[in-house]
Amino acid sequence: KRSQDQFLQAQQLLILEHAYEEKLAELRSLNTSLDSAWTELDASLGIERGDEEFAALDRDPVLTMDTAANWRKLLWAFALFLPGDSLMLITESRIADELEEAGVAWENADADYYWADALFEGQVQRGVLKTGNQNTYLGKINRDIHFLRVNRFGEEG
Repeated sequence: KRSQDQFLQAQQLLILEHAYEEKLAELRSLNTSLDSAWTELDASLGIERGDEEFAALDRDPVLTMDTAANWRKLLWAFALFLPGDSLMLITESRIADELEEAGVAWENADADYYWADALFEGQVQRGVLKTGNQNTYLGKINRDIHFLRVNRFGEEG
């Protein structure tokens, strides 16, 4: 049963994550601007980035964190708001592999069932993360979650 507290917690988590992602987008923009400024400065001074004399210059980006790992902590919050017959679309093979380790058994599915022939060419698999899978980081989820894994032809996965 879904309580009002669970919905409020999930909503708060999703709002905070959105604000966090907005700040990360600002930092990525700052990284791009900073890299561009360093490139212009180096060019005006005649510095080649590969020169051994200048190898010790600190030209690291401001932001070096990857946010792709956050999907795990957000999954239960998204799942709480999904209608019962929803499918979550997975396109990254790394995430699909982690879901498989958590107990999702991928089965081939008919792409035509989900998309018209002209819109999609690739492999489609369907899987379910069962409720009560307590041996993983996804143990907080209290309902089955259905996934659709999509691999376009020519992509690994």
